[in-house]
Amino acid sequence: MSKAPIRFILSIFHNKRGPLFAGGLSAFIMSGHLLLPLGTDNSVYQSMALAFVRFGRLPYLGSWDENFPGIIPIHAVAIVLFGNSDLGFQLVSWILNVAAATLLYLIVRKYLSEKVSITASILYALYYVHSAILISGQRDVFVS
Repeated sequence: MSKAPIRFILSIFHNKRGPLFAGGLSAFIMSGHLLLPLGTDNSVYQSMALAFVRFGRLPYLGSWDENFPGIIPIHAVAIVLFGNSDLGFQLVSWILNVAAATLLYLIVRKYLSEKVSITASILYALYYVHSAILISGQRDVFVS
């Protein structure tokens, strides 16, 4: 068995390319979420954000939903940048989660080894993927 792939991975750890490696691998792992449809909650938030963007209507006034209003601006940004589509919102969610995985790497790296830092970043991405539509685009993910 060739040890070239193992040497390559270890060279990444030693060449200080860890954040790029952790972010890139997390982006690859989480890329499947780009094709998920919006869940029930996110569909409600998307419609409130669409009413806000298109007609200037304040969120929650015409909706039964009484959750904390922090998610509406994220949906509004996705609508402004990419239009009213599931893919547009999932893309914004994906970008923010890749950034979170990379920041997790950087924070863990301050205290632990590079291997542990990359592992933490990958575990974050795997947890996100494992939870599928139940966690995709939810407020909890943006806060964590």
